[in-house]
Amino acid sequence: MTAPRLYTPEQAAELLCVTKDWYVKQLRARKLPGRKAGKFWRVSDKDIQAAIDSMAVPVIAAKPDPSGLSSRSRRRLRTGGAA
Repeated sequence: MTAPRLYTPEQAAELLCVTKDWYVKQLRARKLPGRKAGKFWRVSDKDIQAAIDSMAVPVIAAKPDPSGLSSRSRRRLRTGGAA
């Protein structure tokens, strides 16, 4: 059995087309998966795929269900205004 490929934050950030500083900040905040080996961060292929999945934005956002909203809130949804 082969060991999984591990990347440095710099390599992972390059694969994800983000800056190293942003990526490390997300790792520290535990918003993206990764492991710390001593004082160094390491990221596996699965971690990178999970990061891609978590950063993916749906093409069409679902409209909120108006049931349970007040009449004023439903009116705001219909008109698209905020007043």
